[in-house]
Amino acid sequence: MALPTSFISLRLAPDQERKGFLTYSNYLAGAAGLIKQTYGSDAKELYTATFTAATKLTTSIGGRRISDRERQSAHRNLRGAWNTLLLLDHQARSTDGAHEIKNAWTPVQAWYAVHNALSALIAVQTPTARFKHSLSRQEAAKLITKRQLMPYPWDIHVRSSWSQKLDHDFYGHLSHPDVTAVSNLATPRPETYEAHFRNLLSTTADQACQDKFTNARKAKEQAGHAARLNATEKQTICSEVGATTLFDFLYRLRVRANYGDIDTFVIGCSSAPEARRFTRDLLTVADTSTAIVEAILTRYLGKRRLSQLLERIAKGHGNPPILRHRLETWRSSA
Repeated sequence: MALPTSFISLRLAPDQERKGFLTYSNYLAGAAGLIKQTYGSDAKELYTATFTAATKLTTSIGGRRISDRERQSAHRNLRGAWNTLLLLDHQARSTDGAHEIKNAWTPVQAWYAVHNALSALIAVQTPTARFKHSLSRQEAAKLITKRQLMPYPWDIHVRSSWSQKLDHDFYGHLSHPDVTAVSNLATPRPETYEAHFRNLLSTTADQACQDKFTNARKAKEQAGHAARLNATEKQTICSEVGATTLFDFLYRLRVRANYGDIDTFVIGCSSAPEARRFTRDLLTVADTSTAIVEAILTRYLGKRRLSQLLERIAKGHGNPPILRHRLETWRSSA
């Protein structure tokens, strides 16, 4: 049934929800813009350049024998990643009038695509692998901070600390280390993409620390102690949070859409065109982030075997571009 024109036209959103949506939308636009600015805007070019950049960092990987059980587990998770990307790609290409309603679940799809890819990587590194959201985010942080297997801008991350207040320090290859701060509500431009990306990371780190502060206060109160946290306790919590990465932001979006204030994504969006931009930016970030993990996985599982697996899935879906780009890139770089 067709939706009435009044439903799909431009509408005024409540101020709080509107500001919330613009903030998240601008974070994504900054991240997607920075990635495209670095690797190209054409979908095939973007995937190939991202995959190639990550592959150059993986030369030290190898030597571990992968069991059949580990391989099967990795393949199962990869199928989940690719099928979820297909869903998100379908939403991004859709032109139906109710597109803004889909904002309720596209952040979930973006996270699960990346989460499944990271779970596949965990499967080939740990004999008794468990697949939890927290483990995927920890794995991403380890790939960035310890193994240095992710290129710019994925390598940019934040570490939090407490002295008199909550501070966030940036690490990684910053193109503009002295970049001027920008408002979360300002429209991202090429010269401000990295500034918006840094806002994305610092606010995600801030929320993670504040959530842990709240939980620690509740635990002290339940134990019969004063709920106040001293500076040492806050610094310990900041250290426990560890590195905050782009993957933590994707999870933050998923939680907000699933359990938080869903009105931010639905009511806060003023039109279907705006919602489509939001979904396309989500797809850019999720697709290229998955490409980074795939580059690492090919070192463990081999491009030939992964190509065979992907080819079967692609044929079952009519060889869609988002999967075909992968096959073409892997074959040309074999």
